[in-house]
Amino acid sequence: MSSFYHKFKVLLHSFNESHRLSNIVRHLCIAAKGPNNENLIPVELSYASYENQTTQTHKYPPILILHGYLASKRNWGGTAKRLFNEINSQRKVLTIDMRNHGDTIHSNEHTNSHLVEDLRHFIQQFQLNTVALLGHSYGGLISMLFALFYPDIVEKLIIVDIIPIDQTENFRHVRAVLDTISKITVNTHRPNREFPSRNAEEESQQRREVVPFNTTYSERKWKYSISWRFNLEVLRKHVLETASFPEIKGSKTSPILNNTFQQLNFATSKVQVTTKQYFPTAEFRYVQGAGHSVHADKPTQFLEICSEFLNRES
Repeated sequence: MSSFYHKFKVLLHSFNESHRLSNIVRHLCIAAKGPNNENLIPVELSYASYENQTTQTHKYPPILILHGYLASKRNWGGTAKRLFNEINSQRKVLTIDMRNHGDTIHSNEHTNSHLVEDLRHFIQQFQLNTVALLGHSYGGLISMLFALFYPDIVEKLIIVDIIPIDQTENFRHVRAVLDTISKITVNTHRPNREFPSRNAEEESQQRREVVPFNTTYSERKWKYSISWRFNLEVLRKHVLETASFPEIKGSKTSPILNNTFQQLNFATSKVQVTTKQYFPTAEFRYVQGAGHSVHADKPTQFLEICSEFLNRES
């Protein structure tokens, strides 16, 4: 068991490092826009909500947080709580499991258009007129597409560590991780004695500490079971198909914040020019020492930037 988690940890570290090196800059962006695909059947998205318990009203539209590939809403729980407090509870904060991730239904269909329509359906279900989007990595790509397709719905957009260009090079690293972990059998049952400990309570705590965010763990009296929280085979099949970014140019001039995060002071003129082709009023922010998971690497700076932008009057 310990060997499995060591392998898994090394894999994720390897993915983070390769993604960090292959991307020109680390980045976070905010925007608006998008068209309607009536032929696509949306799935119901699982979510967690952070809101006022004493009142149902908030001053500003809610924030929807979309995670990256192989992650889930659980990865953003702590950040969502802190963000809710940072913005003085003026917005409801919702963390979402995208299609084929987390607790959302697994589907054989996985395209960017499907994920955009899933999000539109979710917003319609809540009867929301406008929302703010915060998307990390692949969640940022979907957020940008949604903002371009449905500009009147998106009040503000925060995109973390991805820019509006073809992502094939970066997504190849995701595919490599998926290929590798597909060879690891996790949906198995083994006797509890493989986890030596002084007592059952300690043993259970040890397991909870090592089970990562993207696995599901269940425990019975004599057995344990672990399974992936994402749809491994479907994502392996379609991940490279989701890497492209269409030639769509934005025209809306509502507030856009394009926050680029990097470890070094790389030149950002190319990033800015590319981004402003789609989001003409984009702004840029930088956080030193942050890698791909900016919200985890530099949480205080991340929250300060996000809350300042979100609290700003449009």
